[in-house]
Amino acid sequence: RILHASAQLASRGGFEAVQMREVAEAAGVALGTLYRYFPSKIHLLVATMQDQLQHMHSTLRKRPPAGDDAAQRVAETLMRAFRALQREPHLADAMVRALKTLK
Repeated sequence: RILHASAQLASRGGFEAVQMREVAEAAGVALGTLYRYFPSKIHLLVATMQDQLQHMHSTLRKRPPAGDDAAQRVAETLMRAFRALQREPHLADAMVRALKTLK
């Protein structure tokens, strides 16, 4: 629920829209519980990205990329990922900004 709430808020308004208090409210958890698992917004958004990647992996297992050779299958996989990022540009930006902050 927490990761879903984070993704929804980021999808609507990007990095700035993900506020810990609002995530806790949207997920129906106490703010202290949220901070127990995610000590910062950065940690939360990186976990959200990991969740999104796991979802993509699951989708790829259910519907493997088409192609006669490995290069075509890799290209198809990258195009799917790119289209997913294009569908949710605010979410993509928020996750990338969180990753940049970790460096």
